[in-house]
Amino acid sequence: MTQAATAPRRVAYRAEAEVRRPDGAPVDLGGWVSNSPGWALGWVRERAEHVAQQLGTPYDGTMRAWLNDVVRYRSGEPAWRVR
Repeated sequence: MTQAATAPRRVAYRAEAEVRRPDGAPVDLGGWVSNSPGWALGWVRERAEHVAQQLGTPYDGTMRAWLNDVVRYRSGEPAWRVR
């Protein structure tokens, strides 16, 4: 008796962006679903760039620091952890 071959399980990666304010409700900045962790992280990087552009100086500093730190970017560490 032969055993039926099973298809490989598909994996999806979801990336989300959200702003949380201490005195208000969170603001959803969108999301992305991908079959590749690199593409999902790429979406986060692109969205962070958009947010930094919209915030402008001096409020974009944390986001720019994360975008410029390739080690943290590749590890997926959130921008708010950058000091």
